Amino acid sequence: MNWLEIDKGIVIGVHGHKCNSPNKWVQCSNEDAAIVDPGDEFKDGKVVKQKDNTSDQATGNTKHTRKQLAERHIQKHYSLQEQIRILRGSDHNQKQKLDDFLRQIDDWLKNTKAELKALRDIRRSK
Repeated sequence: MNWLEIDKGIVIGVHGHKCNSPNKWVQCSNEDAAIVDPGDEFKDGKVVKQKDNTSDQATGNTKHTRKQLAERHIQKHYSLQEQIRILRGSDHNQKQKLDDFLRQIDDWLKNTKAELKALRDIRRSK
């Protein structure tokens, strides 16, 4: 089983366990969790998928929610422990990849008209 973390009717995270957060938490199956994305709406006990071309303003996401979505996306690709390891390590290539990834996330946050799909399309370099 998985847990959906919901803030003001918007899914902001999918977790393997319920975390310590004041947000609403809803249990869901592994199959359902696999198709849920941050930014999807949670309405009347069901997940409502957002269209990929739906703008952030149209979904009613607040600046706070956008920040949470960005944080969750970062953690999906780089755990906090991995970020620390990379930043403290000496591998310049890994640091550059992390920096590029974070710069793209920051650009998405600064562009308030950026669509949720644009955030989902930001991937970790291999």
